[in-house]
Amino acid sequence: MQKKIPVIFDTDPGIDDSVALAMALFSEELDVKLITTVAGNVGIDNVTSNTLKLLEFFGRTTPVARGAASPLKRKLEDASWVHGSFGLGEYDFPEPRTQVIEKNAVEAIRDILKNSEEKISIIATGPLTNIAAFILTYPKLKNKIDKLIFMGGSLDGVGNKTPYAEFNIGVDPEAADIIFKSGLELVMCPMEMGHTAYFNKRDIARIKVTNYVGAMFEVLFRTYKDNHVKNGAATHDSCTASYLIEPKIFKTKRAYVTVEIIDTVKTGIVVCDFSKKSRDIYNMSVCTKINVVKFKKLFFTIMGNID
Repeated sequence: MQKKIPVIFDTDPGIDDSVALAMALFSEELDVKLITTVAGNVGIDNVTSNTLKLLEFFGRTTPVARGAASPLKRKLEDASWVHGSFGLGEYDFPEPRTQVIEKNAVEAIRDILKNSEEKISIIATGPLTNIAAFILTYPKLKNKIDKLIFMGGSLDGVGNKTPYAEFNIGVDPEAADIIFKSGLELVMCPMEMGHTAYFNKRDIARIKVTNYVGAMFEVLFRTYKDNHVKNGAATHDSCTASYLIEPKIFKTKRAYVTVEIIDTVKTGIVVCDFSKKSRDIYNMSVCTKINVVKFKKLFFTIMGNID
């Protein structure tokens, strides 16, 4: 049996984050060592409570560490209009009985990396605040990170937070700037992937009858208000998790990627330079295409792993 990939999952549930978290937890390829929460889709209290609710619903006991309550230098502007005021649409989860661990996200990431005999990958489905704070606090430990796969940015400079900025990057562009300059092995999964491989109405009907988790997802999807997908549900964060599980689903290109952080109308816009003249300063791989059929096959295979 192939050895599982050790993972830290940094997240802000959020509807699509919930689906991505299930994919990571129930995949046969990943071993989620730690979940860290970050303010984004809704505030830190709600995203942390949502994470604990989801874990109990999934029947998992992965440790959860509470992370940043606000961006590095800005006031939080959440996306409750997309995910509902509490972040998980209209599904009525019981209040969680479990609690977060005592250490905050940065210290918990430090412990996991320091004590691991192998490098660990990070999946980030929310703003990059926790990861940037970790890099600033413990720069010598970044060599214990195998790769960071993050959901963020867009290929064409069109946003969903502002006309230019994708939400996760736009919430904390300073954190993204730190990550882009960190020297880490980075993989960017832009929002076009989730808009291309979205779940249509037929997919959602199939998801609903898969099992108890699928029935819950269907309720979440009813109130998921992504402006780019009118007749279904976008899969942004699920695509990001899928990259680490089965990277061959995607086509990627090396690029030099920057983020605008000056307080102008284009703050948070991500610019991807794929030109050969920038080859010497490429800083990440960017997902440019996704095989929709293979992505959905992977998703339903993982759903079939749920007992």
